[in-house]
Amino acid sequence: MAKTRWLSAAAALSLAVGAGSVAAQVSETFDSYADGSNISGQAGDTGWSDAWSSDADGSFTAESGSLTYAGYKADATGSKAHLSPAGTQTATWTIFRNITTPFSGDDTFYISFLAQNLAYVPDASFGETNPILGTRYFGVGIFGQPEGGGTVTERFLVGQGSGFSQWTLNRVDDTAYPGVTANTLESGIATSGVSLVVCRVDLHSGPDLPVFTFWVNPDVTAGEFAGNAVGGQSFVSQAGFDHATVSRVRLGGGGTQTGSPNVYASDHYLDEVRIGFDSPFAHPGDANGDGLVNLSDLQILGDNWQSTSATWATADFTWDSIVNLGDLQILGDNWGWGTTPDVSFDQALALVDFVPEPASFALIGLVGLLLLRRPVL
Repeated sequence: MAKTRWLSAAAALSLAVGAGSVAAQVSETFDSYADGSNISGQAGDTGWSDAWSSDADGSFTAESGSLTYAGYKADATGSKAHLSPAGTQTATWTIFRNITTPFSGDDTFYISFLAQNLAYVPDASFGETNPILGTRYFGVGIFGQPEGGGTVTERFLVGQGSGFSQWTLNRVDDTAYPGVTANTLESGIATSGVSLVVCRVDLHSGPDLPVFTFWVNPDVTAGEFAGNAVGGQSFVSQAGFDHATVSRVRLGGGGTQTGSPNVYASDHYLDEVRIGFDSPFAHPGDANGDGLVNLSDLQILGDNWQSTSATWATADFTWDSIVNLGDLQILGDNWGWGTTPDVSFDQALALVDFVPEPASFALIGLVGLLLLRRPVL
């Protein structure tokens, strides 16, 4: 009788499965453009209302061979954007494009892309021994209207702020991080290597300012965790930079200065630009990072039940290093994500062999306590 009640309540837990959100995804992979073609004036990919604009201060061309990053872009099939700005520090090569359905209200969305700054290296054979003194910005600029309406202006830059050699998020409140350059959150990760840059934006209607979370080179096969972000937490935008809408995107960059008057063009790569509601991180409950929450993940949780040194890959979905009832609850709440499961959650619990055996009895007891607080169907 007790077991029947437990299974019935477990079935109720399986009914709480999230079916997944349908994102109004905006993307630019550059894969639809011919190798060597000028990206300006072209209108590939999805979520845009127009084509990329043009600029005479440099070139922005498609180049075969995508940038790659584990869990984000697995292979080099496709193309990337090669940005070559004019050879002056003050000149930047920028192109713009408008989003068909702007983000607004209380939307939470993510901006992510792969990038690399091919910074100019001084050539000693020509007497160029000066160190790099500064660069113009490089990255993805986000434009929109402030609360109350008005002109569409730049709200923040995700990429590399002017004068930095590391990935930064510009126009954020620095008061919580003493010593950080005003309006900029610094990652400490050099832009010279291929990097995955991710920014979560939580818009808030009314008086509350938007909240940002910023990651550079995160493990996207694991779940989202603000404690792994730059600064170790989320943070509120700088006062005066509220956003009612986010509607326009700018791609751009500038030159490198090695000492006056030595200013040179600095090439950049951009690829796999994605803006949308879907997180690039693994979904809650997806321990093995395959995009599904199913029996395989439940088996991983059972194999590591009551571990005190767990990671996401061993079913620690709460980031407390322990596999316990909280992690089982998350897995159950997300059962069937990304697929139509062959079995219900209660049937899956009966199928999985939880080890070690003593932990199995503890698991059943804890689940029973939890489910006794749930309505019995």
